[in-house]
Amino acid sequence: MSVQSIRPVAPLQPKCDYPVRFINSHLVFENMTENSFHVGTHSLNDVMKLLQAGQLHQAKSALDPLLLGNPNDPEAHYLMGLVLWRGNHPGPALGHFRQSCKLAPERTDLAVSAIEHFIIAGRGDIGLEIANDALSASPNDAKLHIKLGILHLGQAKPELAKAAFERALELTPDNISAHTGMANSLAALKDNDGAMAILGAGLKLHPKSPTLLSELGRLHRTLGDLGQAEAHYAQAASIEPNAASLHYNLGSTFLHQHKTDDAKQALKRAIEISPNMAEAHAHLGMAMMMDGDLEGGWPEYEWRWKGQGFPNKQADAPLWDGKPMPGKTLLLSYEQGYGDAFQFARYVAIAAEVSGARVVLEAQKPIAELMKTITGVDEVIERGATLPPFDAQAPLMTLPMILGTTMQTIPSEIPYLSADPAKVKTWAKRMDGDGRKIGLIWRGNPDQLNNIFRSCPPKALAPLLGTANARFFSLQKDMTDDERDALPGVVDLATDFTDFSDTAAAMANLDLVISVCTSTAHLAGALGRPTWVMLSAASDWRWFLDRDDSPWYPTAQLFRQKTLHHWDGVVQAIAGQLKTFEPEA
Repeated sequence: MSVQSIRPVAPLQPKCDYPVRFINSHLVFENMTENSFHVGTHSLNDVMKLLQAGQLHQAKSALDPLLLGNPNDPEAHYLMGLVLWRGNHPGPALGHFRQSCKLAPERTDLAVSAIEHFIIAGRGDIGLEIANDALSASPNDAKLHIKLGILHLGQAKPELAKAAFERALELTPDNISAHTGMANSLAALKDNDGAMAILGAGLKLHPKSPTLLSELGRLHRTLGDLGQAEAHYAQAASIEPNAASLHYNLGSTFLHQHKTDDAKQALKRAIEISPNMAEAHAHLGMAMMMDGDLEGGWPEYEWRWKGQGFPNKQADAPLWDGKPMPGKTLLLSYEQGYGDAFQFARYVAIAAEVSGARVVLEAQKPIAELMKTITGVDEVIERGATLPPFDAQAPLMTLPMILGTTMQTIPSEIPYLSADPAKVKTWAKRMDGDGRKIGLIWRGNPDQLNNIFRSCPPKALAPLLGTANARFFSLQKDMTDDERDALPGVVDLATDFTDFSDTAAAMANLDLVISVCTSTAHLAGALGRPTWVMLSAASDWRWFLDRDDSPWYPTAQLFRQKTLHHWDGVVQAIAGQLKTFEPEA
């Protein structure tokens, strides 16, 4: 049987990162031995040896006639799957894995390993088929229940995942994977206390388990307790010092706490162990830039493109090299959040001038209209629309590296975005009245990983509302009834915002914008509006360390937490300055 006779299975993207993260730390197929499954013939033993030696071409050449002679041999299909997988042919490989499981549904060892491959390839749908078929033949196999739980988590079905992990724990009460899977299911169901408890129970059975300690660190990090996260990651890394992921997690936690020296040390250790670990390089870049070393940080930060979650870089044109390209087209594209686009939009005019090219800017729909106001942009294309032909490209956050930005050369000419004059007049009528006009933004995108740090409870802002000769306006999208109750008298403007061009027009009528670290803070700074930024003690690298001004935004003043999650000091400082704040003439 030829390889082509097995229908390839096209990879898809997983719905969440848990299955891949979990599987990558529990791979069994990377350590296969001749005894890992029941090899049927001496020839298959030889194939296994070739595979282990990395001789993929020879292994495939040996398997082809074996499959022709015995097309119903599940182990031959499985080995062909391994050969093709390691040879970077995932589609045909998955076809052989699937066939091996169809031929031998009772072989749970083949099913478990095949499921892992389907999870990594983003084909959890087929993984579920394999798991259910195998469980029909072997209903009391704990490993299969664990894989079933992982698959359900990948499809955002935590209730089904919980049931699968409960069954796995009944069958094997001391199983580490079952404990971590159950904890992740409970966390997805917002039962964080239950997740803590199940991980604690697992640690009583396995007090030196790096996996359980790491999961506890991750859960504490998610809940905003960086001190406990650091302690658990550090303990895990001391037990398993050659695990790059543990040093990466520890380094990332140090970075959030502004312990940049410790962060760099841990991240460099991760890179020493795993030189191509993109996330560790990117976080090392952020640690360097937080310390002010932009020149060293930008190249490390470029590694983000080799990690997961960056779908915006165009692969079908070369990266712009920073040289003139008159008569050609340069595509600049957004990446990450709206705030990132606003902050680095300052480089569009510079790139247009340096390149001499026709500049096309790709932008998310809510900001596209506003981005048309940037000097030097010839065309703005909304995300998802067909792009015109282009000769070179660059993501907005790569431009600082291309143009050699240092702390001394950060482009700080503002404004580089502007509001629509007609919309400014419209919003002026709605905001007409006496007193200083002050805008408030207290939370960011709840789906953003660091939102637990950067967002401020609205009730913490209540002391500002008694400021004499001041009127307060909410620029917060989707303001809730509870937030309105916490901020009586604050006028909700954002209800009628259609996109960020409305936000910009409203800001043009404000005397001051007070915002946490979210897109509106960057927009206010880019518009040149007086902006007071409320920063968490776990603030992002772009605000640097121990300063109350921003080289990115000359009209911004920074108010920093002294203790994580404690906003009272920040609000008190703002309230004090509001008493004497005078609007621009």
